[in-house]
Amino acid sequence: MAEADDSASRIGYISHAIDKKDLKPGDHIFCNRLLSIYNHHGIYIGERDCEVIHFSADEKGLLQKKKGRQSNEIMTKVAMLAKKRDELPEDSAEATKIQLQIDKIHGHNRPVCIKSTTLDNFLHGSKVRLVSYGSSRIKKLLSFVVDAVHKVKAMPPSETVKLAQHFLKHPVEWGNYSLTGDVELNPGPMIDDKPNSHLFAKYLEPLNDWELFALCLPGITKTHIWLQVIPRASWRDVINALKQCKENELARTIEDKVTDPIDEVVTDNLKDVLKTHSHTLTRSISTDFSKTASALYAKGLIPETTKDQIFIPGISDFNKAAKLVTVIGHQLPSDNPEQYLIDVCHVLIDQKNPALTENAASILDQLGQSVPDSGTEAEHETEIQTKPVAEIVQDDSANRVGYFSNAIEKKDLKPGDHIYTHRTLFLHSHHGIYIGEPDCEVIHFSGDATGSLRNKDSSLCQVRKTTLGDFCDGNTLRLVAYNAYTSSNASHTVKAMPLSETVKVAKHFLNDPKKFGEYGMRNNNSETFSCFCKTGLMDIAAQLHPLSRNVLAEWLWAAPCTTYEEAMKNFIEKQNAKT
Repeated sequence: MAEADDSASRIGYISHAIDKKDLKPGDHIFCNRLLSIYNHHGIYIGERDCEVIHFSADEKGLLQKKKGRQSNEIMTKVAMLAKKRDELPEDSAEATKIQLQIDKIHGHNRPVCIKSTTLDNFLHGSKVRLVSYGSSRIKKLLSFVVDAVHKVKAMPPSETVKLAQHFLKHPVEWGNYSLTGDVELNPGPMIDDKPNSHLFAKYLEPLNDWELFALCLPGITKTHIWLQVIPRASWRDVINALKQCKENELARTIEDKVTDPIDEVVTDNLKDVLKTHSHTLTRSISTDFSKTASALYAKGLIPETTKDQIFIPGISDFNKAAKLVTVIGHQLPSDNPEQYLIDVCHVLIDQKNPALTENAASILDQLGQSVPDSGTEAEHETEIQTKPVAEIVQDDSANRVGYFSNAIEKKDLKPGDHIYTHRTLFLHSHHGIYIGEPDCEVIHFSGDATGSLRNKDSSLCQVRKTTLGDFCDGNTLRLVAYNAYTSSNASHTVKAMPLSETVKVAKHFLNDPKKFGEYGMRNNNSETFSCFCKTGLMDIAAQLHPLSRNVLAEWLWAAPCTTYEEAMKNFIEKQNAKT
């Protein structure tokens, strides 16, 4: 007979602290964190190589590491790799190589999942405490730690261990991390998805006549293996084949397991898809409005009257882009709205603008469409052979800061990061761009190597390089986040340029150190310089005027640059406007 959980008898009324020697495999343990503002929980296993199993980003369960979602860039990249993988034979070396790439991306960018750790790492210097189950109503009423007492009875500890070890073997299966406690469960297979080998074998295990079933599948002969011959085949094909060979009950069972999407995507739903991308799409189009609008008109996707209306002088490109996105929504025809939106996305991708491509790829992904390759196959092969393409690393600063602290370790920095330190009892901050090279670790706008307020004389201040140690000057190193959910003194809702473009901008001014202008404590300081290097914008710095900073305007209207060239063009225009 399985041993019953006895956690209620091993804790007191006031404290849930427990000695390690009194723990049992299957115990639900926790420890206080951040001045007891929140707790971190796990299941004690007690094995040498697996003392605790928990849901966390690292071995210690630190709150600042708990970022559960992947960015649109990452999801788009994974989708494109998955498309290439699915077009190859499942057991081919190339398909295996692509799958390893996908696993590596998930491992780096989806850190929160079920992990094992040591008890010491789990506690991170705190006391180990025990959550009790099957407690009496009186004990729950009198307990000092009410949230750690449950009246419900727990499973036998051995069953708890089995359940925890199951999720340790399938660490992503539990779903996305959510600070509120809700778990965003991974969705099941859709009816138009390609079956993977595991579910295919599992769902069709009751099938008796495999040969008859296979011959009912599209494009199959006796010498073919279906999943390799037709890599895009879906669960719908499986269900139809089962029905043809009179396996109706099994067909209904599998049909219940997959979610059948709506057969016809109506215009209103597509408008909702467009609406969710309208803000980022507007910002992206505004970076090269004339070229994008002309390309849409050339393909017959916007009428001539609309083209004449939006090409009006005196109106900002951002407002013109907003009007264009609205027109696209109104132009969704009733006969085939999905194809119209797909055609628009293809035109946007053809502009070879990274931000536009990202937005269009995200829309295509929602529509279940693949991202088209640009150029002919021959041109593409020639380009690969003659010109190595460096991977564009997008800024992911929002995923590397915590909810309560922007502190970061040197090993976690990336070239192009916007860093800062607090100075003079937190009254002001000094900012710079991390470069990470031996002779140029940081580039900043300052009067000396440390960014001391005493040397902020305008005649001394210029763009200069320094070491990370001098930049910090004994203070905690911190990271400014971009593309964040909210704006604060250390975060911005606007999206930053790719990291390599930021490095180019910073080095440009290092080569001409007085070019950024005369230092001004209020409107042209180290933060102004760093924000410009990240976005090409000079009016989003928050320091010394947080009350006058228009956070809503930043979110709604700021149109950041996407390349070094755009940023420098914007800088020249600003300088010319001053003279």
